[in-house]
Amino acid sequence: MVDIKFIDLGEQRKVISEAVTRNVLNTIERLDFIGGEYVKELERSLCEFSGSQFSASCGSGTDALVISLMALDLNKGDKVICPSYTFTATAEAIVLAGGIPVFIDVDKNGFNLCPSALESYLKLHKDVRGVISVDIFGNPCDYDEIRRICDEFGIFYISDAAQSFGSRYKNRSSVTIADVSTTSFYPAKPLGCYGDGGALLTNDEVLLNRIVSLRNHGQGESRYIYNEIGVCSRLDTIQAGVLLAKLSIFAQELTRREQVARLYHSMLSDKLICQNIANWSQSSWAQFTVRLNTGINDTEKLVACRDDIVSRISQTGIPVQVYYGLALHLQPPYIDFEKGDLSNTEFLSSSTFSLPMHPYLTDEQVRYICEQVNGVLHDYSI
Repeated sequence: MVDIKFIDLGEQRKVISEAVTRNVLNTIERLDFIGGEYVKELERSLCEFSGSQFSASCGSGTDALVISLMALDLNKGDKVICPSYTFTATAEAIVLAGGIPVFIDVDKNGFNLCPSALESYLKLHKDVRGVISVDIFGNPCDYDEIRRICDEFGIFYISDAAQSFGSRYKNRSSVTIADVSTTSFYPAKPLGCYGDGGALLTNDEVLLNRIVSLRNHGQGESRYIYNEIGVCSRLDTIQAGVLLAKLSIFAQELTRREQVARLYHSMLSDKLICQNIANWSQSSWAQFTVRLNTGINDTEKLVACRDDIVSRISQTGIPVQVYYGLALHLQPPYIDFEKGDLSNTEFLSSSTFSLPMHPYLTDEQVRYICEQVNGVLHDYSI
């Protein structure tokens, strides 16, 4: 049986081990554990890589969302639109910042927030303060259209790019379009550290200064002087050193992820439909996610079918993951929040699963994965 990892940090470590060790030891030698030189260098490097004018690191992707909402002056009870087909942090951050999440449906093919559903909701509801879109699995949403809608209705726009740092939208970095974009450096992300970490990116210097203050207790121009109540959310210097080592090979890794995705597309059974990446976008391929190509409409039957197929694939030794199998609006903390029609969300939650995706998969391994998956599906009536 071929040994295949869903995400392979071990193979990556072989490539960056020397640089990581050097950066960690340098940090220990310099004793600059918080706000050290590698943190400053990382923030400069994130801007250089993405084209964003400003960046500020922080403790996690979730913290980045909370801080962005605080910096945009979210008030208690303000409504913020977001998808339900996402990790809990997207909606959780709204609640933590004092707001109320409103769940809007996603596109059935690209899996991202649906601009037409967003616009339709805003035409009927004038009490919304902002929107958080999510580049699910690394796929950029339709930024220009969502940006247009937000500007038309005079609301703020945050991009939850936790999975998509490195993705491209119409020949520009996807993190340069919203008022502020947030990303996560959780180890499993395309650009991940060896612990928790996150960052905010913006082209607004006034907003950047507010973010920098908020992430450090609301500190003013000097220590022990505070402008407002903030949070404690600082990326430590050791993690910044790890990220700098990974950033040095990140472009090559993104290229390989794209190659792996194309190979999957060319070989997988037509009983599966791959996440659609628009021809004007390039995904960072945080995950490679497919949905069942089926005429089943009953959610319970669809879940049972999907879970059975996932179980059979797992039995072949191929690691498979179901993300967001129960959409947020159906879970206890969020069930009473306002929502629109979420039929696409519930369909995707019931029918999708993800296959191994990382830049250290060989072509041989991808072919083997496809052979096993196609074999399971061959005689399976869906």
